[in-house]
Amino acid sequence: MIENDIINEEYCRILQSKHFDSEEERDRFINSLNDDFHTIPVADPLSNAGRALQMVEAANWLEESEGTVLVKQALEIDPSCIEAYRYLGDCEVSDSKSLQYFIKGITLGRRLFSRDYIKENRGLFCSIPETRSFMGCLCGYGNVMELCDIDEEAIR
Repeated sequence: MIENDIINEEYCRILQSKHFDSEEERDRFINSLNDDFHTIPVADPLSNAGRALQMVEAANWLEESEGTVLVKQALEIDPSCIEAYRYLGDCEVSDSKSLQYFIKGITLGRRLFSRDYIKENRGLFCSIPETRSFMGCLCGYGNVMELCDIDEEAIR
């Protein structure tokens, strides 16, 4: 699992380095990567971002209390680890605290993915692995809003 996250980072780096003239061209390129996924080089797992991501992935296999401690340590290594905020938001019992984690992840995602990037890739986010934690934070935020009967905000 940890290796998959590192490969996903490289997958996204490769996608960002390319310019596509059409969605069809982009889809063909993505499919070619998917056909031989192991040809994608693996990023340095010793970087701060890589280490933090590994810790979040490891937390998924632990009891929630232990996982939460590990994820908070991951944030000390890389405070911009969106995956960590998604994990903490998903684990939090308090709606207000859960929202705080999701909002932090959403804020980081919006900083990472500019409005132009979001507009340019509209409808393609599921095929871009690096956006999944950002989308998870958006989904978690919406779910908590719905549980709190704040439906208009949940829909937005």
